Amino acid sequence: MIVKYRIMQSRWEEDNSWETWGIIYENHGEILRDYPILYSMMLSDPKEIKRHFDKTIRERQLSIENAEEAFGDYADRYRLSPEIYTAEGDSFNDIIANLEERYLGYKRPEGLRRELAVLAESGQEYRLD
Repeated sequence: MIVKYRIMQSRWEEDNSWETWGIIYENHGEILRDYPILYSMMLSDPKEIKRHFDKTIRERQLSIENAEEAFGDYADRYRLSPEIYTAEGDSFNDIIANLEERYLGYKRPEGLRRELAVLAESGQEYRLD
């Protein structure tokens, strides 16, 4: 399987430099099918920003090519790499886990992997907070 993705960067007022802050990637998973793209970003970002991204992605059915449109009013703080990269792996979940580890330093606990697999097999939706 191959997944296209882009690197998300963020900057804060006190420091004007851009830092890698996450990834946005095509959704080839079995859950969250209403979202053509998904993202993983630093956990410290406020929930209202994430809710804005979620709503915009879902309502406008954004693709990896036009994903920066999700930022809206937050475009002064977030940007995407102009390059679209590809990652390859045996499964969607493995690809995303590898990307999250590479760009965010996250290691997905095995328990969450099992929970997501059970949800995918049952056809249930995983609900974001």
